[in-house]
Amino acid sequence: DQRGFGHSPNRGVWPGTALLTEDLRVITTLVRQRYPGAIIAVAGVSMGATVAIEAFASDRPPPADRLLLFAPGVWGWSQQAPTSAATIWMMSHLAPGMTVKPPRWVVRHYLSSDNEAEIERAANDPLIIWNMRPDSFYGFFGMMEDASQDVTRLRVPVTYFYGAKDRMMPPKVTLPVVRRLPAGARTAYYPLGWHL
Repeated sequence: DQRGFGHSPNRGVWPGTALLTEDLRVITTLVRQRYPGAIIAVAGVSMGATVAIEAFASDRPPPADRLLLFAPGVWGWSQQAPTSAATIWMMSHLAPGMTVKPPRWVVRHYLSSDNEAEIERAANDPLIIWNMRPDSFYGFFGMMEDASQDVTRLRVPVTYFYGAKDRMMPPKVTLPVVRRLPAGARTAYYPLGWHL
């Protein structure tokens, strides 16, 4: 989703983050109204888990009872290589609206799964945005940075799922975040698991 990701001088106030977390609040509120006695669990995958962290860590968490985080995007600014961070910052400020197609070597290196049929399906899905804008990257890295720090503010029972073969969120990025989870949080580790 590229609705309004962009720079804000205030931490955690990227317009895209606010829109996406509000979407999550609305849908969980509607489900809660329809099923008032149900135990509601929110499951977020990758960027969806990043959004869920930000929503549940906010002053207005969604009205849900459980949070399931599957390979959350938590590779924020503080863990980026200086060259990567500088490139993203420069491109987002000099050519924010330009579209960038990831080079083939990046796509090959950062496979999200060993399920070739799923990768092929995703490659041909018209609803998946492959060409990204630098300002979207900039906002997404900011949201990932916030989520990596804000896991300490989660107040619902949370489980963090992670696969050992995840190339999108490698252990050097994931493990420090897992260590910051609140007391009582559960984790699940899959030796053969990938990002998806």
